Amino acid sequence: MDLSFLQVLERERVLEVLHRDKHLRKIEEDRIRKMKGDLQDLRRKGAKSYARQYGERTCARCQRPLGKFWNTGAVCRGCSHRICTRC
Repeated sequence: MDLSFLQVLERERVLEVLHRDKHLRKIEEDRIRKMKGDLQDLRRKGAKSYARQYGERTCARCQRPLGKFWNTGAVCRGCSHRICTRC
């Protein structure tokens, strides 16, 4: 990028903005990479299927037991199974 037509102060400001943009893009790429990894982990763990039998009070993802009063799990809107707080 040719910035020679700008004054020194203007050039510094433009370069500052470009560096900040580069930094923010890297942060965003790292965040997206982490989210993709988390999604792959969830897919790898699998989920409950209707073909197999499971305990009623277990997490649909990791099969950990769920409590009756604490850590009861949240109901998934998509499949209506209970999922623990870790998943």
